[in-house]
Amino acid sequence: MPYRNDKLIYAICIFLFSTWCIFQIVNFLSGVFVPDEEWFMQDGYHFSAMKPDAGFFFGTNNHLGYGALYWILLAGFAKFSLLLGTKYHTYQLMVAATTLVLMLLPLFLLFKYIKLISVNNLLACLCIFISMPMMWWTGKIVGPETISQSLGLLGIIFVCLAPQRKYSSIVGGILLGIGIGIKLTTVPMLVFALTIYAFDKRFSETAKLLAASALGYLVANPFLLIHPNFFVSAAQLDFNSMFSLPKFERIFSSGSWAWDAVYIGGISQWGLNTIALLIVIPIFAFFIPLKYAVAFAISFVSGLLMILSASNFSPWYFSATLLLVPVTFGFLKLNQSSAIAYVLTSMLVALNLFTSIPMIYYQTTIKLDLYSYSMEKTKNRGEVETILMDKNVNKNYNLIDYSDAQPLGLATEFSEKKVAMEAYSFLIDNNKVIDRPTVILLGERISRHLGSQNEVFFSKLKRAAHFTTRDKRIAVYIIE
Repeated sequence: MPYRNDKLIYAICIFLFSTWCIFQIVNFLSGVFVPDEEWFMQDGYHFSAMKPDAGFFFGTNNHLGYGALYWILLAGFAKFSLLLGTKYHTYQLMVAATTLVLMLLPLFLLFKYIKLISVNNLLACLCIFISMPMMWWTGKIVGPETISQSLGLLGIIFVCLAPQRKYSSIVGGILLGIGIGIKLTTVPMLVFALTIYAFDKRFSETAKLLAASALGYLVANPFLLIHPNFFVSAAQLDFNSMFSLPKFERIFSSGSWAWDAVYIGGISQWGLNTIALLIVIPIFAFFIPLKYAVAFAISFVSGLLMILSASNFSPWYFSATLLLVPVTFGFLKLNQSSAIAYVLTSMLVALNLFTSIPMIYYQTTIKLDLYSYSMEKTKNRGEVETILMDKNVNKNYNLIDYSDAQPLGLATEFSEKKVAMEAYSFLIDNNKVIDRPTVILLGERISRHLGSQNEVFFSKLKRAAHFTTRDKRIAVYIIE
């Protein structure tokens, strides 16, 4: 292919990559977070307060099943933020910025190794990459998944794209091990690398890779040296209903929503739609070297088995496995005579992008709504206070704040909200007497997705008064 065409394709790659990077920078540094993210950051403060000495490093465990290193990082940011004299805004930005760097680094490194794969393959990788809605995710962006998968991708790049470099298996293995140590759902990436080594019969390198990944796992969970029982207690497995049809349906396609109105979805909503998945099969069968096709198939199965064995899961746990789709396309056997491969790949990208645009647009809209709400939170909060004063609500009221943006400083901690809502439901079910007013704030987004269930729930409360702010952004329920 003439150089000028390669140069044009490379320019297209730069444009696509830059566009995605700009979106992610705005997304991460907007200062708007979903409740789970705020929950995690609050836990980071708790960890920093409870373990201020050197024992903190070995005493922090895999809280919520996430690697200790994740909590160590959050606690470290919390300590530094407090030194600067602030508790929230700086902390949020530090966490988001660090996560963003870890997320972008694998792709920057991919461009570094451009000479090891063809420009056409790089374009195929990026096109498939940006066609998956999960790569435009605006939900739990500073959660452990982003960090663990970014480290896993770095490991894959070292193992697969720089196999001739000295210590590539050791560096790649450590990165993969740390990624797995932070979130076990990154295991399929290690399986991918191990399968490739097995095909190449590089048994000494395979041993190094396994040993290095074990070391990386220990780095992510240093408490295992002192309290290995913590790890076992955090594991929640359910092998009895492992192969139930509802689990398969939920993983591959789900229209359900989380409690905070974050869309859950499945593989077809976040990764590749059904038609795109069917197109991938012949591409992998005829235009991908056997070892990479088999490596992906084994990784896919391992990821599926891991999720099916979990007692509680979300379909985005499968995103580490789906990231291997564009990675595998980096090894496409494309040349001037492989017209079928070009057509199939183009069809795959076009069909997946066509069905993904509504979800990408919806996610972006949600983020903009949350940002708009956060900018108006002072005014809205003032209106809420005015409503409560006009209704002579006792100042000593219970506040359950489920506003859209969950602005820090206005809402209680997530754990307290969860307990409050559960206790409140108990009061409703048992017709108990509420000894003081309870004020529940619901944002427009949550109210919209609750729909009729919202009114049904509160219709059970005969003493509930319903008001909204002038811009309809917050619904205020007063129960006395």
